[in-house]
Amino acid sequence: MPIADSTHAGSKARHRASSDGPRRLLQTGEAAHYLGVSASLLRKMRLRAPGDPGGQGPKFIRLSAQLVVYEFSALDAWVDERASDSGRAA
Repeated sequence: MPIADSTHAGSKARHRASSDGPRRLLQTGEAAHYLGVSASLLRKMRLRAPGDPGGQGPKFIRLSAQLVVYEFSALDAWVDERASDSGRAA
């Protein structure tokens, strides 16, 4: 499917049409900005194994050896998984 450019929150996001609507993709720096973390931290989280302290970062897609992208839905799901209940200590 063709890839088109779209603008989201002031950054350039790639998306493609799918049966569920547009698939929005962000490169590492854009995803880091969206999450409010550094690109360096996001890269480090990709390299951590699931059992390591801090766990893994959000689900990502490796399009090539040098290009990694994230879907908005994967970033949102990752944040939601880490949301603390109001009765639990963070």
